[in-house]
Amino acid sequence: MKNKTSVGIIGIFVIIVVFLAGSHILYRPQYYSQKYVELTDSWSVRGVVEEDNVNLRNFALPQMCQGDQVIFTTVLPEISIDNPMLRFYTVHSAVRVYLDKELVYEFGHDRLVKGKMIGYGYQLVDLPQNYEDKELMIVFDVSENNAFTSINVPVLCNAVDAIKSIAIEARFPLAVNMFLFIFGLSIIAASFLLLFHNHGFRKLICIGFFSVGVAIWSFCNYDAIFLFTNNPLTKAYLEFSSLYLAPIPFVYYFYDNVRSRKSIVLRFAYYTILTAQLIFTTIALLLHAFDIAHMPQVLYVEHILLVVMIIFMVVLSIYDLSKRQMEHVVLFIGMAIMLLTGLFDIVHFNLQKFVPTFYDEHYQSVLYIGTLAFVFSQILDFVNELSNSMRELVKTETLEKMAYTDYLTGIANRRRCEEEMERLDTEQDNYGIFSFDLNNLKITNDTLGHGAGDEMIRKFADILKDTFKESALVGRMGGDEFIAIISKADYVDINYYVLELDRKIKLEMRQEHSYDLSTAYGYCEKREFKDLDVKGIYRKADARMYDMKIEMKFKKESAYYNKK
Repeated sequence: MKNKTSVGIIGIFVIIVVFLAGSHILYRPQYYSQKYVELTDSWSVRGVVEEDNVNLRNFALPQMCQGDQVIFTTVLPEISIDNPMLRFYTVHSAVRVYLDKELVYEFGHDRLVKGKMIGYGYQLVDLPQNYEDKELMIVFDVSENNAFTSINVPVLCNAVDAIKSIAIEARFPLAVNMFLFIFGLSIIAASFLLLFHNHGFRKLICIGFFSVGVAIWSFCNYDAIFLFTNNPLTKAYLEFSSLYLAPIPFVYYFYDNVRSRKSIVLRFAYYTILTAQLIFTTIALLLHAFDIAHMPQVLYVEHILLVVMIIFMVVLSIYDLSKRQMEHVVLFIGMAIMLLTGLFDIVHFNLQKFVPTFYDEHYQSVLYIGTLAFVFSQILDFVNELSNSMRELVKTETLEKMAYTDYLTGIANRRRCEEEMERLDTEQDNYGIFSFDLNNLKITNDTLGHGAGDEMIRKFADILKDTFKESALVGRMGGDEFIAIISKADYVDINYYVLELDRKIKLEMRQEHSYDLSTAYGYCEKREFKDLDVKGIYRKADARMYDMKIEMKFKKESAYYNKK
């Protein structure tokens, strides 16, 4: 069953990835209803550098820092587009756009003056219909250190295509991240409901929060968040907050696994990493809230923490392999894929940002692919772990039942009854105990055989269970001795049970039986003898049972001689 589940989930994951990747590669829609012009060539650059006739695809700036200004100028082509719009990308910069020296667009300068984060994302500038052959000038005023070393090629297009193209170009990550987001929210909601029944579901909650966090971060990274909000500041808040928060549920997912390790060094390293991530996230958010250091400025610290985390996970996996304790193979594979994509993203981002010779027009992550693999592996690992727990639980319950159940009748055995009586000694409530003795068992065994005697015992046990139901613990103390322990004697009518038991025995004896089924009983309550413990109460009930047995025997003998 475990292997079938593993193969099934892995199969679903492969199908989804192949389908999405195939659609991304093979599906070539007509992106744009009208002309879509990339303004790549013939730019003049002024500010931190002075260059003319620049091709933006091959152009790299020195590392732009807070206070720097760079101005890009070109002449718009003689191409007529209905409802024209200029689309370009800004990174931690206030921007002004001029058309023939006339200001047509401005963004972020109010926050720049106050020293607040501006954010980054697409800027959409409506142009007049007669824009052809006019001089376009874009002025960037940088608000953060290490902001960027290149810019995206601005695009001239129809206003409708400006938005549509973003969704089409990011359709593959958009589909995957929509799945991760909806899946994560569903898992969180379902797990919170089930958490009260099984604390193991907190692992699923970790999966859900991690999935949602990566999905939000990747939405922003691929600018798919633009479909929901075109505010660069909102995008920046969502991207950095999710990036700093998502590692926490990821690390916490392994809490139980690491806590059970014998290696003190591994446990210490794990607790250090988890604590460091919690402290860093808290400090980063507080520093940003008070405009001491904005979230982008401490990104390098998060990268260091992530690299340390990756190294720890690799060491943990190697440790498990060396000890031959790799019980979570599927989780290991999924985690390996995610860690590789995460490490690739960190290296790629920093090469693009800090190495001038490494040029990439716009950094885009592949972490969502690794996260999809990891989420599937987590689900599979959780299902397998839950399945193992259920098997252990069933085994434990079975052994417990065997330890506390009378093998012949299926009711409680002597050990279970004695434990219940010990418990009653600590209770203040009034309790009552019935002591039963099955009549005629020896005669039945001697004349009809032990098979008939066993049937007689089973039948009487069934009658007792049916009589007391949930009101008492019914058990067999051994041989022909039975007991019924009523823990709340003040809330039951004892006479009702006596009459009901007598009625059921008589009803049973109307059927054809070779044995004579009857019982003697005695009953005693705690309130009758407050100075006695539970064993003393049981002895009193037993004594009354024997009195009744003697009386029944006397009546039976008197009836026999009178008849004779």
